[in-house]
Amino acid sequence: NDNIGIGAAYLAGGNGELYRTNAFEAYYRLAFNDHLALTADVQYLKDQYRGGEDVDGWVFGLRGVAEF
Repeated sequence: NDNIGIGAAYLAGGNGELYRTNAFEAYYRLAFNDHLALTADVQYLKDQYRGGEDVDGWVFGLRGVAEF
């Protein structure tokens, strides 16, 4: 029951200071049994603001799930 996933998003416009954003994500879910799983996730985000400033960075996550 392990699985992987990837995703990408491009958002433009909006009504705030954010002009455009790009997001990319990949994850891997490891199922130990029917009740326990662990998911590792990595995201890359790149934002462009109307004021000209660009901000980018990586986000790493780890999530555990126990079902009972």
